[in-house]
Amino acid sequence: KIKVIVPMKSILLTPSRTDIIRGERETLKLEIFPGDTTESRHAIWSSSDTNIATVSSNGVVTAKNKGQAIITVKVGNFTRNCTVNVIVPLYAINLDITEMTMNTGDNGVLRVLYLPADTTNRPEFQWSSSNQQVATVRRSSSDRSFIAGVQAVGPGTAIITVSGDGYKATCIVYVPLHLQSISLSKSTINMHVGQSEKLSILLNP
Repeated sequence: KIKVIVPMKSILLTPSRTDIIRGERETLKLEIFPGDTTESRHAIWSSSDTNIATVSSNGVVTAKNKGQAIITVKVGNFTRNCTVNVIVPLYAINLDITEMTMNTGDNGVLRVLYLPADTTNRPEFQWSSSNQQVATVRRSSSDRSFIAGVQAVGPGTAIITVSGDGYKATCIVYVPLHLQSISLSKSTINMHVGQSEKLSILLNP
């Protein structure tokens, strides 16, 4: 009896690179060529970092923590890799201060808080003030758009808004009107005995 041996020529692993959300799974596809090879099809799977991503004996990758891991499959003398990027979506943003009272001329700082804090999605943010006569806002720098400086200009209320990539958060800024001085409506009064005079208090401003 003659046994025909069909040697393995190559293997293919797809995709070669993939993004997986933390906590989710993806099955990698392994193909062996030729399909009728008589050599062993036993596949050995491994991960370069099991803290980031693990892989089962069937090629099912589970995303554990953000980062990058290389998934390797070995069949016979052939080896193929898949680069897995574990991503953490951004669900919402807040500001570290949601209300602040400032005196005219004061400066403050606002920072974006990411939810979750370890998200891999950090969009470019734009800042605005609802009333620049009350408070102005200016982001820290082009590469640090999650931080902005606020300056109180005059009395009133302004809403500072930060937005980017569909996310938005606000902070209410109160700038009070401070009393500088008071005076009476008259500084001198000449009166006779038994007379009365009404004085008014004048506030400045």
